Amino acid sequence: NGTGSSGYFGGSGSGGGIIVDNSSPTIKYCVIKNNVVNTHGGGILCYYGASPSFYNCVISQNSAGPDGGGIMIQGNSAYTTEPKFYNVLITNNYADTGSATSCYGIGYTRPYFENTVIEGNICTSRCIYTWGSTSQIFYNSIIADSYYIYGGSISFSYTNDGSSDPLFVDPENNDFHLQPGSPCIDAGDPIPEYNDTDGTRNDMGAYGGPNGDW
Repeated sequence: NGTGSSGYFGGSGSGGGIIVDNSSPTIKYCVIKNNVVNTHGGGILCYYGASPSFYNCVISQNSAGPDGGGIMIQGNSAYTTEPKFYNVLITNNYADTGSATSCYGIGYTRPYFENTVIEGNICTSRCIYTWGSTSQIFYNSIIADSYYIYGGSISFSYTNDGSSDPLFVDPENNDFHLQPGSPCIDAGDPIPEYNDTDGTRNDMGAYGGPNGDW
């Protein structure tokens, strides 16, 4: 749990759980939960030049004031900010705008999401938000929340439109494993390198893929 730090986006209290600033770490098997900030990036803040890779993480119940309840991503013309998220679950986060993800940039800012589930985030406006010259890319994912484009773009490839319930085992008690019959099962990227540990096609969400047993 966290309450953010000062100095980002011109105010205090940004980046409650993790701040990545102009670096490219690999982060696996994390639950980023119950962080509260009064500005941006309740769960994660990826700042100028930050290009981390997240694998098999749950980002839930984080809160930010204006935007970026789960994840806030920002770049500018001098830096490339290109975080990647594989088999990540983003759920039950809150912000006025961009409760799941919020992306801003005046340059090359392009987060990439694969085999990811975004659902159940709570917002006043839109849960996935992009503005400026940015691009959010979703591939083989389930998006069950609303989105808004104010400049930039959001692209969906082989991505469910949100009409299907992910069928988690017990989300109220934070068990986000998949029930039999879930549309996330065997629905991720079919390339063998992304297969589940049992050799079957990748399941979407935090417990699928080659790193899914945690």
